[in-house]
Amino acid sequence: MLIRILGIAVVLVASCGLGFRISYEFLYRIEDLQQIKRVIVMLRGEIKYANAPLTEALSAIALRVPAPWKDFLKEMTETMEAYGGDTFASIFQTLQKKYLDRTSLLPKDISRLSEFGANLGYLDKEMQIGSIDLYLEELEGQIVQAGEKAEKNSKLYRIMGMAVGMLILLIIL
Repeated sequence: MLIRILGIAVVLVASCGLGFRISYEFLYRIEDLQQIKRVIVMLRGEIKYANAPLTEALSAIALRVPAPWKDFLKEMTETMEAYGGDTFASIFQTLQKKYLDRTSLLPKDISRLSEFGANLGYLDKEMQIGSIDLYLEELEGQIVQAGEKAEKNSKLYRIMGMAVGMLILLIIL
């Protein structure tokens, strides 16, 4: 009897935990999008007001952001300074796969960030600022959409986790 009660408790905790984990993914995505926004705003400031070249701007930002962004920007700066013949876009894409696949960003978020990185490396100062401003607008829209989706679906996934656990228990009993 004790084993049966323990089994019931494990099934309920596991299904509820899964529902909560899925619902928290929405919040983690919003945090990651907001971190991208902070990095891009800092980049804009470094380029526009400090007149820093891209390598110096990325190096300065790397000192002020948490991982994985710190590691991503630091290695990007080192790779650009070593100049192995790769373009900024290819360096950006390679390092993005290495560091940013561990985040909660969706493939479409990473794809859009990759497009932004591809446009950033070869433009002059004014075009870089314009590209940054455009990306910031898109990013703000993504954050708003992610917030609406999280508000709408988080509770649903939590309840579904509990309901699936109860259903499994009914089937087992």
